[in-house]
Amino acid sequence: MKRVLGAAAFMALLVAGCGDDGSPPSAAPGDDAGTTAPSSTAAPEECTAELAGGTVTFGEYLQPRGLDPANSSAAAGVYGGSEMLAIYDTLLRYDHDTGEFVPHVAESLESNDDATVWTVQLRPGITFGNGDPLTAEAVKGSLERHRDPALRSALAGRVGEITEMRVVDELTLEFRLAMPWSGFPSLLAGTGGMIVNPKVAAALGANFSLLPTGAGVGPYEPVAFRPADVIELKAKPDYWGGPVCIEQLRFVPLSGAELTYESLRQGQLQAAFIRDPAVVAEARADGQDMFVDTVNLGTTLALNHMEGRPGNDLRVRRAIAAAVDVDVVNERVWSGDGLTTSAIIYEDSPWYDGLEGPEYDPDLARRLVAEVKAAGGLTAPLHFICGTDPASSRLATTIQTMLSAVGIDSNVDTATNNSQARLEGNFDISCHGLNVNNADPWANLSSQTSSKAGSRNVFRFFNPAWDAALEELRAAPTDSEKMAALADLQEIWNEQIPVLGISALDETVMHSPELHGVKFGQDAVVYFDDAYLEQ
Repeated sequence: MKRVLGAAAFMALLVAGCGDDGSPPSAAPGDDAGTTAPSSTAAPEECTAELAGGTVTFGEYLQPRGLDPANSSAAAGVYGGSEMLAIYDTLLRYDHDTGEFVPHVAESLESNDDATVWTVQLRPGITFGNGDPLTAEAVKGSLERHRDPALRSALAGRVGEITEMRVVDELTLEFRLAMPWSGFPSLLAGTGGMIVNPKVAAALGANFSLLPTGAGVGPYEPVAFRPADVIELKAKPDYWGGPVCIEQLRFVPLSGAELTYESLRQGQLQAAFIRDPAVVAEARADGQDMFVDTVNLGTTLALNHMEGRPGNDLRVRRAIAAAVDVDVVNERVWSGDGLTTSAIIYEDSPWYDGLEGPEYDPDLARRLVAEVKAAGGLTAPLHFICGTDPASSRLATTIQTMLSAVGIDSNVDTATNNSQARLEGNFDISCHGLNVNNADPWANLSSQTSSKAGSRNVFRFFNPAWDAALEELRAAPTDSEKMAALADLQEIWNEQIPVLGISALDETVMHSPELHGVKFGQDAVVYFDDAYLEQ
């Protein structure tokens, strides 16, 4: 039985018709969060053959370490998502204007009544870059790669929720889940929906991640990957969705949002991913064309719960939470333009129901610190890992000052790789972001804080009550049930302080007025298949 899930628009699933060329309709322009600001000149909505030509240089936020969806952090706009999307495409696409998951490479997705069985139907006639046909067997093999422990996929836990993948026929694949998951479409609209040709991955071996030529069904093929320099892609002449106008995509990493935005204004970039609130505010004031997607817990302070670390002591975690005034952080780090909150869900989210996070209480923080020190704890400065860009430096200095004011000493370390330090447990506190999107808030919360096997729980936070509330959130079929589960999670969060929330963030993709026809998906990724440059 076909079922449209989730009473909110965020969980709706469109399984019917698409555009004339077999691709979904382009997003309508608008000026609210989750939409694009209108361009200054009228132009066609999508690429046609006569509009072909040109190169787009895109300012990345973080360059991914590779182009293998199963061998990286979950692909998102902030980290390699648009690059990999151009190579692999996604089975579904999250449409921010309608709040629906719409077919893209897949023709449809249907579920049974309790969201434990999902069936995907592929479009016929699609081929990988090497000429192999896209089949249900290939989709199954691509998702199974996320289970390989050697690849250390960020999606291992989510794919692990699938107990069986049954090939019904050449273009039909059935997924059976261990438990109900109303947000399952989000898996296929994100990294899990970026289908890799398993044969190509096996043939290229260790070289696959840097140059996965022929492995995807997306509109572009990789040409070069030079770490810390550039990722270059070229348009396919035979893309399944129709002509690809922009001949070359170049993704370049730049140092900080200020430099990135200035490079866009000077015409050195045609598009850029920026999430610094002060720069976003400046761009809005300038009338800059941009797409905006607000993510919850975009800025957090990661706390290390490992035995032997100060954060293993609940009193220390509570003291840190009580010491941080997020409103002061907003003024000092983002000139008052941030979306600061210590809560899991930001007030503008459709899932917000009045819940609040831990309160600023420096007197409580001082009492807890004194208690811990009297028992022999906090004898050495905390090892504080943070980034080197200007906003991260301001954040680190601000937090360090607030901790010092309640008696907690810390040394800020900008030399150690932040992500690697978290994976190895080589930190006490760390600048971080959970990036919980509104399409499926369970996904990133679970993948980073669950105790289940496959979770990338770099905080080493393990709590049975938290895990149970996560399961309630995953299975909840209605808005009210999701909000009830989020309320349970917030209560545990405030008690246990697994992570310290600092702010939600507006993740923005800014672009020049000459760039048209881009679409945006889950986690602020960019679809360039219908894009073109106005000559």
